[in-house]
Amino acid sequence: MTNDMDAYSKNGYLGRAHTYLSTANLYLIKAHNEEDKARFERMFMANQQHQRINVIGHRPRPHPHLPRISQNLPLPFIYPSHILRTTQKKKYLPLPENIKKKKMGVVEAAHNVRVLGSGETTVVLGHGFGTDQSVWKQLLPHLVDHYRVVIYDNMGAGTTNPDYFDFDRYATLEGYAYDLLAILEEFSVDKCIYVGHSLSSMTGVIASIFRPDLFHKLILIAASPRFLNTVDYYGGFEQEEIDQLSGAMETNYKSWVSGFAPLVVGGDMDSVAVQEFSRTLFSMRPDIALSVFRTVFNFDLREYLGRVTVPCHIVQSSKDLAVPVAVAEYLHQNLGGKSVVEVMSTEGHLPQLSAPEVTIPVLLRHIQHDIVDA
Repeated sequence: MTNDMDAYSKNGYLGRAHTYLSTANLYLIKAHNEEDKARFERMFMANQQHQRINVIGHRPRPHPHLPRISQNLPLPFIYPSHILRTTQKKKYLPLPENIKKKKMGVVEAAHNVRVLGSGETTVVLGHGFGTDQSVWKQLLPHLVDHYRVVIYDNMGAGTTNPDYFDFDRYATLEGYAYDLLAILEEFSVDKCIYVGHSLSSMTGVIASIFRPDLFHKLILIAASPRFLNTVDYYGGFEQEEIDQLSGAMETNYKSWVSGFAPLVVGGDMDSVAVQEFSRTLFSMRPDIALSVFRTVFNFDLREYLGRVTVPCHIVQSSKDLAVPVAVAEYLHQNLGGKSVVEVMSTEGHLPQLSAPEVTIPVLLRHIQHDIVDA
C-alpha cells in the first residue's frame, strides 16, 4: 500500500488546507474556522483513498530570500506554522495519528541528524557547501562532555538521499533555514548555540530572523552575505569568474573538484584536508552540486543583516580565497545585534578541517563566552 505521505506529490504543498509538506518537513498551519477544519478532514480522507486532490498551493517565496513582513497578507500565507507559534497562542488542528507517527523521524532520517553528549546547553553544528557533518569530527570530542550536540547534513550533501533534493526549494537559502527550524522543532530545542560554516552560517542568520527565540547566539565561520562584487561592495568574486567555475563544473565535474578543492582549502592535493574536502565533494551528485554552488554564489542577504538581533561571533581566516577579511568586517558593521570578529592566523575556507589546532580553541572560546557589552 502506498505510504500516506507518499500519496502527496513529492514536492506538494497544501496551503489553505493547513499543511505545508516537503520531502523532509511537515508543518501544520492554523485552521481559520470550523469550515476549514471540515475541509481539511475531507481532504485527508480523500488522500487516504489515494485520490488526486487539487488545492491552492503554497511554496516558500523564492524572491526575495526572506518574506516581507510589511506586506498585508494573512500570516499563514507568509510563514510556516512553526514561525506562527512565536507570537501568540493559537489553536492548531491535531495531526491525524497515522501521519503523526510517520512524521516523527522524517526530518531526522532525511538529514542524518545525530544527537551526541549531554548537558543543559545545546550546540547545533551546520556544515557548508561540499562537505557534510564529518567536517566537525575534530571539534566534536571537545563538546560532547559538556554540551548536548546536534549535528546534521544539509539536503544535497553526498550523505543525503538525492531524491529528496528539491531544486526549487533550495534555490535560495530560505529552504535551508526552514530545514534547520524543522530540526530544532523535531528535537525539542528551545534555545541553542548555533555554529554554522559558510553556507550554513547564513542559514543560521536567516533562521534567527524567523525565530530569534531559538538562538542564544550564532557563531559564523567564513560567513558572507554576498560573494559577488558590486560597485560599493567587495565580496571576492566577479560574475565572470563564477560563470567560468559553473561552466567547468558542467563540463567535467571530476576535474573541477581536483582544481577547486586545493584552492578553497589552501593546500596541495596531498594534504589530508584537501583529500577530505575532495571526498565529500565527489560524493555529491554533480547536478545537485552545481545547483547548490549557484545558490551560494548568487544570493545577496546584505539588506537583511539589520534584522538580525541574536548576538553573532564572526570567525574568519586571515587568508580565505572565498571570503576576504573585509567581508567579516562588513558583517560586523551591518548586523542588527551585538557582534564580534576574530581573525585567525589560518589559511583557507575550511579552517576547522585544515587547521584544527588553531581553530578549535577559538571556537570553544566563543561557544563558552558571550559578547560583553562595552
